[in-house]
Amino acid sequence: MHIKSIPLIVILFGIAIISYIETKDHEVMEKLPANIPMSQMEEPVNSEAEEDDTSGIMPEFEKVLVESETIDGEIVEKYQEVEIYKSEDGTVLKRIPTNYYDYIRYRSDD
Repeated sequence: MHIKSIPLIVILFGIAIISYIETKDHEVMEKLPANIPMSQMEEPVNSEAEEDDTSGIMPEFEKVLVESETIDGEIVEKYQEVEIYKSEDGTVLKRIPTNYYDYIRYRSDD
């Protein structure tokens, strides 16, 4: 075996390991439901929110737990990012869910 071929073998081995890991992650993600109902987050917090002008207010972003389930012995939590508009006194004027989701997996001790 030539010394020049060792880096190539190491790179191919690394690609094989990464492909295996990505395949396992993909299998877990395929089992997650693709369609989750949106709940009250789409509605303004108060009835005056539609009349309030939030164009000059910078939104805060918060992650909200949407779903938690056990898949293949792991707990998978799904979080959705929500834009929150607040007045100067801290009153929530509007909550708007985004299309951004995070998934966190934990090992289940069960």
